Amino acid sequence: MQLIRKHLWSSIVGMSLGMMALPACSSTASSPTGGSSATTPTRDDAMRVLSAVLLDMTATLYNENLVGHSSGAVNTSSACPVSGSVDITGTLSINKLAAGSASTSSDLTLHMSNCGATTPNGELTGDTGTSNALTYKGSWVNDSTGAVTQETLTLAGTAALSGSVIVQSQSVAVDEPTCQLSITYVEDNGSWTVSGVVCGVSVHYAGTK
Repeated sequence: MQLIRKHLWSSIVGMSLGMMALPACSSTASSPTGGSSATTPTRDDAMRVLSAVLLDMTATLYNENLVGHSSGAVNTSSACPVSGSVDITGTLSINKLAAGSASTSSDLTLHMSNCGATTPNGELTGDTGTSNALTYKGSWVNDSTGAVTQETLTLAGTAALSGSVIVQSQSVAVDEPTCQLSITYVEDNGSWTVSGVVCGVSVHYAGTK
């Protein structure tokens, strides 16, 4: 069974950002902008959206490089979707469960070199340099169709981030030469939360698929 990260965060978190047209399915969520009523987006607003973009971007890197990978050591390098490259090392553990479902545990490290990607919520380039990295640790369960039903994932580390995010229908520049981040995503049967710190800003929002 090929265990794809079936959803990207743009299709879940993005619904709560007010930046995307809602799909046919319904979704309810607390706004990552924290209820700010300001016409001009704040830095806090931008960092909350940036957390969604980072989760979306790294899910894309996982999907493009590790779908179908067997349990064991990971050591792969590839071009990023828009520019630059990423080296992914670590381990994956994949176990078959009942009724065609399966669980995956990841303990991965991402070294990004001007790694660029585009998501519905923004365009981002990440560079960890030679001394930093992002860790991608967690576990998730896929049902027989490949959909994720349960998940806990933490993305953490330090990187230079540049690009733009869409906040309240406005493009906001991102220029964070040394961004320390720790973002945890938890999902259980359609309900999810995102919490942590991005570039010194606390983020927390939740919703349902």
